[in-house]
Order: sequence, then structure tokens, then C-alpha cells
Amino acid sequence: MYMENDGRQTVLIVDDSLLICNQIRLALKEEDINICEAHTGQEAVEQIKQHQPDLILLDVVLPDADGYELYGTLKEADQKNAVIIFLTSKSSDEDVVRGFSVGACDYIKKPFVKAELQSRIHAHLLQKKQKDELDRQNRELRNSMEKLNYMAYRDGLTGLYNRRYVVGDLLEDMRSCGKEAVETVFAMVDIDDFKRVNDTYGHDAGDMALVCIAISWKATAANTGWSAGAGRNSSSSCSMSRWMRHLTSVKESAGRWNSLWSLMEKSGFPAP
Repeated sequence: MYMENDGRQTVLIVDDSLLICNQIRLALKEEDINICEAHTGQEAVEQIKQHQPDLILLDVVLPDADGYELYGTLKEADQKNAVIIFLTSKSSDEDVVRGFSVGACDYIKKPFVKAELQSRIHAHLLQKKQKDELDRQNRELRNSMEKLNYMAYRDGLTGLYNRRYVVGDLLEDMRSCGKEAVETVFAMVDIDDFKRVNDTYGHDAGDMALVCIAISWKATAANTGWSAGAGRNSSSSCSMSRWMRHLTSVKESAGRWNSLWSLMEKSGFPAP
């Protein structure tokens, strides 16, 4: 179970040597970070699931696992795209190359120089923080763009497509149907005497009726592949559909208008 931290970044030390762990803790004591430890591969997986660290210092040789092979298991448990740095006493070029080949971001040899360890970890944590902030801003930007796009092409009351979509993107969407579409249809559907609803019961009741109709049309659209739009006064709709296969669904949708009146009468509204 993932435990939320206090806003500070977290470093996980994975090393079976308590001496090494203490040396790293002392080297990083001035940093404003959280530090946790694991001394086996299994403990490392559990610590990642619990703390979701930003940076992992991973020893290549552990009692129950090979660090290079453990890397993949740790990444599967990692949900924050943690930076992983290998710690090892091995000094051959082959070991360094193998570490980078599996995906490590850096490689620190033991025994390490305190200043080097500090500078490497500080630099990687700073890059991680900047990347996380950029990812957050990108998510917010995408959400804002989706909201703006929705507001630009959807009716605020019913959520159906509006006139801007009809005169702007509808033709392109119709072209994108491709050869597999049986038929492409543009329909203007008018609700007879809808003005009487507003005149008789007021615009609030009229809005409620439009919302109910929109829900009915959207339910039909979900089953037939329609794109439906509405105007506030006449409730016109534009529909794009493989309608020859779903004509009965269209009839059923139209029939729901009568059901709406029945519902309104049960709610205390007399029929117009």
C-alpha cells in the first residue's frame, strides 16, 4: 500500500551492507529528503510499493537477487518513474555497460567519494523534480484543452454538439467515416410545438425536457455510432450514423418523446 509522503522527495537505499547504508545516510543528512532502506531484493519491492521513491540506489549484488535482474522487477512496482542508480564494487567496463543497458540512469562505484555521491544524487533529484513538474503542467494543459474543446463544440445545457461543430468539423468527421460506413446521414430533427412547453411551464421545465431528450438521443448514439447535436430553441440535431442498420433504434428514440410527457405528467406537469 502506497503511503503519501510529506511533499519531500524520497530516496531508497537497496544494499545488504548496513555500513554502506549508514554512510549514505550521513552523506545525505543535509538534503531535505526522506530516506528508506532495504537489504534484500524482496524488501526492496515492498519498500517501493509502500513509499514509491523518486530515486533508488541499487546494489548490484544482494543476498537473494542479482541487481541487474532485480531492476526489471523494481520498475514494475515503480509508479513514479524513479531514477535508479547502481551501486557496485565491480569496476570493469562490462559491468558499467551492462548497468546502463538495462536502463540505469547512473553508476556509482564503491567505495564512493562522499562529494561525488552527494553531487550525483542532488543532480538526479533536481532533474526528477523538474520532470515531475513538467509532467504535471502537461496534464493540466491537456485537461484544460479538453475542457475548452468541449465548451467550444458542445451545448452547455444538454452536452450535445452545437452549431459550431455542425458548420466546422461535421463535414470532416463525415469524410473520416471511410468506406466501411454503410451510409452517412445528416438529419435535422425538430421537436414539434416545443415553444408551447416553454410558454406553458416556463424555461426551467423546457430545459429539463431538453436534457431528458438529449439523454435519450445520447443513449441511442452510444448504440449506433451517432454524433448528435442540439439547438436550444428547436432542439435540432445532426446525426452521423450507419443508420440503415439501426433504423429501429431511431424509431425507438423518437418514441421516447411520448414517454417524456408521461413522466412529466406524473411529476405534476399537465400535458400541453
